Formats: sequence, C-alpha cells, structure tokens
Amino acid sequence: NLFLEQQPEEIQTLRDTLIYPSFSHAVYQMPEAYTITLAREDHFHISFSEYLKRFDPEVVLLQAENCLPLYLTCLKLQKKVVYYAQTPFDVEIFQQHQVAPPLVLANSAFLQKCVTDRFGFKCELLYPAIESSRYRVERKDPPPDRPLRVLFINPVPAKGAEIFLALAQHFKDLSFRVLEGWQDFDETFAGRCRALPNVQLLPKTWDMAGVYKEADLLIVPSQWEEAFGRVVVEAHAAGVPTLASAVGGLPEAGGDVGLLVEDFRNPEAWKRTLKHLVDHPAALTPNLEMLQKNVGRFSPQTAYTRFLEILEKL
Repeated sequence: NLFLEQQPEEIQTLRDTLIYPSFSHAVYQMPEAYTITLAREDHFHISFSEYLKRFDPEVVLLQAENCLPLYLTCLKLQKKVVYYAQTPFDVEIFQQHQVAPPLVLANSAFLQKCVTDRFGFKCELLYPAIESSRYRVERKDPPPDRPLRVLFINPVPAKGAEIFLALAQHFKDLSFRVLEGWQDFDETFAGRCRALPNVQLLPKTWDMAGVYKEADLLIVPSQWEEAFGRVVVEAHAAGVPTLASAVGGLPEAGGDVGLLVEDFRNPEAWKRTLKHLVDHPAALTPNLEMLQKNVGRFSPQTAYTRFLEILEKL
C-alpha cells in the first residue's frame, strides 16, 4: 500500500477495484512502456497461471521468500526461471522442499558464495540497479559550530538498534537521527530515543534525498549478515560518508570509500571509531569523486547489461 500510494491515480483506482469479488486482477500501462498487473491475494496464483499462458514469457524472474508456489507453476508450464535472492533466507525454502531453481541471482558476491557453498545452487552475481540521481543533493559546507549529524535507518535489532542507542547515549554533543523503516517504530525503542535530547525520530518517507541531505554520516551497525546494504550506496550518491559493520555484503557496497568497524558486535569498538572520526574531521570530509565512482558500479545500465549476459547463458 505504501508503494501504491505514491503512484499515479490510475493505479490507486485499479487497487480500489480489487476490493470487489468480481475482479480478479487489474492492469495499468506505465508510461515507460511496461504494464503493472495487480492481482487479488485470494486469486493471485490463478491469475499468475493465466498470465503466463497469455503472455508466454521466455524467462520468468522471481523474487521474495514466498515464491515457491509460483516457481512450481512455472515448471508445470515449462517456463525458464531465474530467482533473484536478496538474503540467505530467501534460498532456504527451495532447499527445505528439495527443489533447486535452475539459476539463482545474488545481489552481492557475499551472497553468491553463500548460495553456492551452503545450498549448492548454481548462482550468478547481479548487483542492484541504483538510480543515483534520485539521491543526489546539493551539499554546502556546514557551520563550524554545528554538531555532527549521524543518521541511522530502519531501527530493528538485526540492523543494530542497540549499537545506535549506545552511541547516542555516549556522544551527547552529537545529533542523532533515526529513520523509521518498513515497520513502525517499536514503542520501547522509540521511548528510549525520546528520553535522549540529542535523538530525533523521523517517520518513514520516500524522499530519501531529503533525509540524506540533513546527514553528515550514515551508520549501518548491522548485527547480521547483511546481503548487500543499499543504503550505503544511496548515501554515497548523496555525498554522505558511511560507517558500517564489516559483515556480509556491506564491505562490497562501500567499496574503497566505505568506512568499516571490524569488531561490529562490540559497542565500545563503535564508540572508539566514531570518536576518532569526530576528533579527525578530515576523515569525514567526503571525496565526492571517489563516492560517485563507487556509486557508478551499481548503475541501472551496468545491471541491465549484466542481466542480459546472464540470460544469454540460459
């Protein structure tokens, strides 16, 4: 719904038609020359099967962890399938049901190795396509008396919510901002933040450029194996340096310019690293040329070319 609310009025109208039992699906022609088909949840698999028969695609690209029934439908109709995995957990369902997709696409070399080593599936690397122009902002030199503005996105335990709180409590002279993720703020976490005068809670938004514009540093203290770390690349596109956990695909996302915390589960290691950055402001002065060079690795054109190369192998 959050996605649909940001779309043209026509799509919202189509969504509204689906509340009537007589409608199984609705179609909208996008200006970019492709169609979006919305299907009722209770009719989705039937609509999907009918769509495959009508459209007769050469290749079906699936993603998300609940797509196994769709995959089995594709096999029944003898369609070639590639599966775009974005976490290690996405692939587990195939192993649990002893079903192997013909080809898995991974959004990082880290995840590619996981899929190959842990599950034994054939896997190709396809980095996300990130449209950097959506995040570019005009940045000005900050006033000398303004405290460092530290941004944290999606405050759930796996993303490092406790690390964030430890930093905010320790560095009382810094300004911390936390952006709500797909889930609403946990009330306990939000209450702890409200008790800190240097922490500001930001509601979820699609205007990520506006969020990054008000940040001097993005921290990504993930405590699990982050498959990629898209926010790192987004921040770089906006000219914001990043400090992330040295785990999973985060080092790949940051490339040669992303700062890392090796002992990422230790709050004291984060405090030491952030103190060093505060004491040495030059370390936080972004090299815009290097940041944009890193962002360029994930351009839509690069992803599109790579995707076609992969499909040619099928």
